[in-house]
Amino acid sequence: MVGRRRHHPWHDDHQRLHRPRLGNDTLTLADGTNSATVSNTETIVGGTGADTITLGTAASNASIDLGVGSDTLTLGAFANTASVANVETLTGGSGADTITLTTALTTGMQVDLGAGEDKLTLANVANTGTISNVETIVGAAGADTITMGSAVSNGSIDLGAGADTLTLKDGANTATVSNVETLTGGTGVDTITLGTALTTGMSVDLGAGADKLTLANVANTGTISNTETIVGGSGADAITLGTTITNGSIDLGSGSDTLTLKDGTNSATVSTPRPSSAAPGRTPSPSGRPSPRLH
Repeated sequence: MVGRRRHHPWHDDHQRLHRPRLGNDTLTLADGTNSATVSNTETIVGGTGADTITLGTAASNASIDLGVGSDTLTLGAFANTASVANVETLTGGSGADTITLTTALTTGMQVDLGAGEDKLTLANVANTGTISNVETIVGAAGADTITMGSAVSNGSIDLGAGADTLTLKDGANTATVSNVETLTGGTGVDTITLGTALTTGMSVDLGAGADKLTLANVANTGTISNTETIVGGSGADAITLGTTITNGSIDLGSGSDTLTLKDGTNSATVSTPRPSSAAPGRTPSPSGRPSPRLH
């Protein structure tokens, strides 16, 4: 009697590795090209080949380093938390992903965390690349150059120390932005709140569209371009417009504020809500409120 040959799932071109959850499991891939769906594994280590890994279960405090090669990691449609290294294409699902990169983001990488309220923490090095569908981005001490590959809604972007650059995607963006030295908008309507002070070393240009910038509630000094609405707080703001303004609205709030217009034709409503009498050298507005010094 000839018995039937038992089929082993690992003989498939695309392997499916699934183990019962018993503890902190580690999977080390062989050098070469690997393609697999991996479940219930807390640590995944790749080799020198091009690995294509899909997570079949949620990652919880996982560590994934796919090593050398052009590697792809696809997260499952769960809430995933993981430290990720040496992955060139990182794709999230519909859950809220919290991902920490432990190697540099580079221009050759694709990072798209998909739907959900996702958070990406960059490695503590110089990072340069495009990030899509991430609501919260956290940088560190390196000089980061980040381009948004999708419009951000209610985002929080803090690139930390270093000379950092953020370029927004064309479209309507709303975000709180901190510790970014060069901020560039696109063609859409951007609504940006600065979480840290505007300084003379910064460049803020929100591009085309009816854009709004709300300054941090501190003393701000710097140049702002292509922004139709500017709102200040209680600090002493010294704002220089880098471009002419048309039908603008500028309210620098309380504090001893200074506004310098760009040479050219400007049209704007300039006001401040401070109810006290005008300081020396300042002219009350028709409502009896003092206006910022204009230069």
